[in-house]
Amino acid sequence: MKYRPQQYAQALYAALEGKSESEQKKIVKRFAELLARHQQTGKARAIFAAYEKITLRKQGMRSVRLETASVASDQLKKEIRAALGKNLYIKEIINQDLIGGVKILVDDEILIDGSVKKQLESLFRKNAQL
Repeated sequence: MKYRPQQYAQALYAALEGKSESEQKKIVKRFAELLARHQQTGKARAIFAAYEKITLRKQGMRSVRLETASVASDQLKKEIRAALGKNLYIKEIINQDLIGGVKILVDDEILIDGSVKKQLESLFRKNAQL
């Protein structure tokens, strides 16, 4: 039977919870071997992304993906924390295709797209309709 990445992540979280660092290393190694044995290594990225979400949620934190065209300023991060709270795990991604501005994804649910690229696309769509 094949399992979804979320199910693997929950099992891994339960197995690692409360274990010492050396025990955790052994468990992760056995987990990787299990994935390989069942030809599920292609799911590894999705499993660890789901594991990260579970861990953050258990710690009472929110996940924020901050996508900018260049390195985000400390002031921007401060403003995000002021708006969303202090318990944030901010993952910064530099995407030069944005041209400028910012895209913020909160808990993989709320998207705030203030990028120049999005504004230009919107402008071109409006002009194409005229």
